[in-house]
Amino acid sequence: MGTAQPRRKGRRWAPVDHLDPELAALVDLLRGLTSQAEGGLRGLSARLKPEHLDGLTPPSYSTLSQRLRGENLLNDPRLIFAIIRTCASPGQALTLEERAKHLLEASRSRSAAQTQVEPTNRTGPFPQDQELKLALQRTIELQQQLAEAHRAVAELQRSLAWAHGLLAGSFAQPRLADRPAALPGTREQRSEAEHRAETPDAGTPPVADADPEPEQRTSRESRPFDLTRHASTAAKSQGEVAHRDSEAEQVHAALSDIDRDGSRTAMALRQAIDAVLDGPRTGRYSWHQLTKTEKTHLGTQVEISIAEALGLRQGRTTGYEVAGSPINFRFARDHTWLIPPGGVGELFLLVAANDDKSLWSAGVVRAERHLLARGSNRDGKQALSASGRTAVQWLFRDTPLPENSLLHLPEQILTAVLSHRSGQERIDELFRTAQCQKISSNAIATVTMQRDYAKRIRHSRQTLSREGTVIFGSYEAHSNLARKLGLPVPGPSEWISARLARFADHHGCRPTIELDGDQWTLATDDDAIEPVPRIPMH
Repeated sequence: MGTAQPRRKGRRWAPVDHLDPELAALVDLLRGLTSQAEGGLRGLSARLKPEHLDGLTPPSYSTLSQRLRGENLLNDPRLIFAIIRTCASPGQALTLEERAKHLLEASRSRSAAQTQVEPTNRTGPFPQDQELKLALQRTIELQQQLAEAHRAVAELQRSLAWAHGLLAGSFAQPRLADRPAALPGTREQRSEAEHRAETPDAGTPPVADADPEPEQRTSRESRPFDLTRHASTAAKSQGEVAHRDSEAEQVHAALSDIDRDGSRTAMALRQAIDAVLDGPRTGRYSWHQLTKTEKTHLGTQVEISIAEALGLRQGRTTGYEVAGSPINFRFARDHTWLIPPGGVGELFLLVAANDDKSLWSAGVVRAERHLLARGSNRDGKQALSASGRTAVQWLFRDTPLPENSLLHLPEQILTAVLSHRSGQERIDELFRTAQCQKISSNAIATVTMQRDYAKRIRHSRQTLSREGTVIFGSYEAHSNLARKLGLPVPGPSEWISARLARFADHHGCRPTIELDGDQWTLATDDDAIEPVPRIPMH
């Protein structure tokens, strides 16, 4: 950095040459304040209290030392501003906080850019390329297997048609063109059957052939084919398949009746995801911030929420009962459901929800053996194959999921919001920067890390009104005003902020609303900031 490093107890601090310039400058700023403070680093460690860190437990001496070496400092903005407030004089604190905020944002932006660039500098094959190659190879194999299965089914159908003709005594009915390539039975039997089928007056029932020679019975190929048993078994099998398909259709129809537009399922998914993230307590807003155990628990939470929302009855032997049929439940973030060994042949309600894409799906399928992929995990669970996913009877597919407001904010806005030290400042910044879009109650609770956030919103209304910003809630009067301005209409437990300006000639035909006798419209970047009247609640 070209400047002398601050000293600690007569020794130099650890060098910061390995850090990026912005992070190194931020570390230098904090080290300088620490060195000037009474007692140095140990004195600072003793003086830090929970109130300096928004109620969090102050870091230990060793952790504090690590942060001042730059380790995980970007992830601990509360500590940065706590050090400034504790060590700097009141006149310096504001300026230093602004500089620290600038350095923090610049360093985070550089880190994000490096993360995006790094993969392109690698040499050799990408892991994704290997996975794609294996997936393509697997797809080709499955297509070949599917083609073979289709051929086998077609051959079996032709064999059954031929067999029915023989059993009914009307040998002229099956056409020679429809005759199977290999009619079951011995060569002599096949020749005799073909001869009879080609004879126009073959109207009498067939006479049973004499028993084959003993040496013929020892060979599997030469055993007589029991047409009656084969036809009855095939008919029974077809009847069972038709019954199972009918059962799946009944379950599908019953679930469609329960939630016709999918709103109940969508809201249950939103509530389940928010419950596991637990933003008001943890400050988390993304699935990627969960631990492996919590990600696993998400499936259980989704199952409980959907069962309650749809009023599903607990099953006697399996998870639930729908339309009198037992049905299991499986959840996956994407369409990669895993079927346990004991679930083969059973009905499943499959649900998928991706918070990053704001999409969800649900469908019904019977997990037949031929619909499962070959491989399995250590628990013996198998994923649905491509043909298995095709067999799903979809209730809803890639349907919009109620958005996670924080997850879809631009990175620079989210960074600015979370960089503030207090919950009130963070919610003020959220409404100040994330305007003209819906903000959910869960997002507000996560930002404030407080479940009782109503007081924070009232305070934000007073503060931001001086900056020309209004906050519309779900009141009827607010909804009407938002609609007149062309804004999204906030639903229950949703808010939308917008900066207004007094209507002037340069606004042209922009929509307006009346507040205290004046016309106001959505402000442009060229409009000066001016206080806005309080919006009516009724």
